[in-house]
Amino acid sequence: MKVIPLEHLEEEFANLLEEKQLELIRYPAKREKYAISFRTDVEDGIHSFFFYRYDPMSTFYESAYFYLYMYLIGVGSTWKTYAVKAVMCLRKIPVDMRSTYLYYYHKTVADAYGVGKKAEMHRRQAIMWRGDISSVDWKDFIEEKKEDLSIYVALCVRILSHIVKDTQLWGEDDFYVWSRDQYELMEWLLKEAAEYCEGNDDCPSEWCACLYYFQGVYYKKTRRYVLAGKAFRHCLDLLSETEEIENAQMKTFIKETEIFILLTDGKNRVNVDEWIKCDDMSFLVLLANLPSLDSQVENLVDECFDVMAIGDEEESENDDEEENEDEDEEESEDEDIGENGLSFERIYELAEEGYPEARCCIGQCYKDGIVVRKNPRLAVEWFRLAADQGNSDAQYCLGDCFRLGQGVEQDYSESFKWYQLSTRQGNSVAQLYLGVLYTEGLGVEQNLELAVDWYRKSADQGNSDAQCCLGDCYRLGDGVDQDYSEAFKWYQLSAEQDNSDAQLRLGVLYAEGLGVEQNLVLAADWYRKSADQGNSDAQCCLGDCYRLGDGVEQDYSAAFKWYQLPAEQGNPEAQFNLGSMCEKGLGVERNLELAIDWYRKSAEQDFEEAVEALKKIDE
Repeated sequence: MKVIPLEHLEEEFANLLEEKQLELIRYPAKREKYAISFRTDVEDGIHSFFFYRYDPMSTFYESAYFYLYMYLIGVGSTWKTYAVKAVMCLRKIPVDMRSTYLYYYHKTVADAYGVGKKAEMHRRQAIMWRGDISSVDWKDFIEEKKEDLSIYVALCVRILSHIVKDTQLWGEDDFYVWSRDQYELMEWLLKEAAEYCEGNDDCPSEWCACLYYFQGVYYKKTRRYVLAGKAFRHCLDLLSETEEIENAQMKTFIKETEIFILLTDGKNRVNVDEWIKCDDMSFLVLLANLPSLDSQVENLVDECFDVMAIGDEEESENDDEEENEDEDEEESEDEDIGENGLSFERIYELAEEGYPEARCCIGQCYKDGIVVRKNPRLAVEWFRLAADQGNSDAQYCLGDCFRLGQGVEQDYSESFKWYQLSTRQGNSVAQLYLGVLYTEGLGVEQNLELAVDWYRKSADQGNSDAQCCLGDCYRLGDGVDQDYSEAFKWYQLSAEQDNSDAQLRLGVLYAEGLGVEQNLVLAADWYRKSADQGNSDAQCCLGDCYRLGDGVEQDYSAAFKWYQLPAEQGNPEAQFNLGSMCEKGLGVERNLELAIDWYRKSAEQDFEEAVEALKKIDE
């Protein structure tokens, strides 16, 4: 495996993803478990990201890049840039699958910060987003441990110890970082464990005392002082029955617990100096003789309740913060596509199962960037699979890819081959483009008569582009005898389907009285319909109508408006006309400098009138 320089990894990673996706298209069974692997110049080993069949293919790119950015946060000096990019990937991932990613994101960013308030914020968010913390699951797990009392107590104490872990015993409201599941678990366990152990004759008193101590601390911290005092008193009563009562550390602990009891009683006052001297960790004496817990279970508990103390240091106000994924969140959903309203994931499954219609649909998604990130190479792969099965839509789509050089090297002969296969099944789009190839002589010897034949076959099926092309053939006399009336007929059929090119050409025929009685009003109407769809030539023609008063009332301001639109799209005739109006002050204040600018833009496209206009100005 080649070594990728770390600074080029983000760019090279796209190639790794594409190759992996191509592999999965060809061998769907590999989706059960697969990896994206790479080696960089900052590590000796190979780094891999693993994916499984349940990972959606609609967000494959975003998910993989998310993991890459998590990796780069860990090894890159400019990690905040990658944190922002990771958030952008997150926004593309379906909401119902986002929790695992959010946990990983916050945990990684917290580790990157290390210490401080921002690190703490992200650690808390990581805890909130852990998807596997469920009070119900934990309750079942704890109940199962009752078969062995020592393991049961050890587990309960490990969980309850997080009441005081990394927090001051005197503080209150320390648990606002917990999730509802964590609260529910703690509330249930505080009562359940203490009552169960006290009711079990085999449970030592000091074990029960420890549970009631945690109960007292929790109640105090949550401002339930009466319950706290009761729990602390019960803890001391249980300890009085043990031999540990004479232990020096235990005496210190008992003294401090007595102070706790006074603090929970509003009628008593405690000298501040007395309780400030208390050792917050004196309760550890209670844990000395408790049974141990398996390290794996300990880690699981700690992951569930790990809340780091907030650091004292302040972050710089000018420190750039990574983008917050919770703000302005764009929800990503698995959109329904296709005629049957199936989701992308379901259609992808059908494509993997070999259904040609599904394969063609997935190819179209990758070709046009529907639901997934646009990728012509993947589109070609899916089109080829479906085309080889005889799917006519996939065959003409593959023909398009070869004609345009999208996802493959441009090859007109190969394009002709696939169009021809598709036309055998009567595909009107393939018929149209076969006509185009015959017209241009691309991939086949030029033959205008055959081009007309294919245009006609497609036009007879109602294809508006083919109808417009057939109209062109009759207007120009290409492959048929010139016939303006026939041209008008086919343009009209196409124009009525809102084909903007046909609407423009229909306007031209009305303007010049070719194949129909001249009618400048109707000409302007058809120009407008085409212009409203953004056709720059039609916009220029409509500008002419307003400038000359043909079919509309003369209006230089309106003419200037309609010239400006196509001129900004690079139409040289419109640019020349705009320059002329600026030079003469028609519809706009006279501005020779602006006129020259528009003339120059038009002249750069070899528009002869613009070239002449510039010469006259120079003279």
